[in-house]
Amino acid sequence: MLRLVAVLGALLLSSSPALAEGETLDLAQSTCADLSGNSAARRFFVIWFDGYLAGKRGVTVSDGKRMQARLDRVLEACQSDMSQKILPLMEKQK
Repeated sequence: MLRLVAVLGALLLSSSPALAEGETLDLAQSTCADLSGNSAARRFFVIWFDGYLAGKRGVTVSDGKRMQARLDRVLEACQSDMSQKILPLMEKQK
């Protein structure tokens, strides 16, 4: 578990969008528009949301293929309305 947290933390730090000191990022308010055109932001979001969902379900294993499949389905759902919130879209994915 600790190793998974360390790996995810390193990935988040290496791919997270730049935030100014004191600035916050409310991922619950993040929309599909936040995913468009920025692969680093997409990696950040999918890793964060995967960890969030894993925590809710008590899962301690991260599966890269499953993460990518979930992201692909969310990006497809985003195409119809870029103002949709990402979190509900991610929560619908199994």
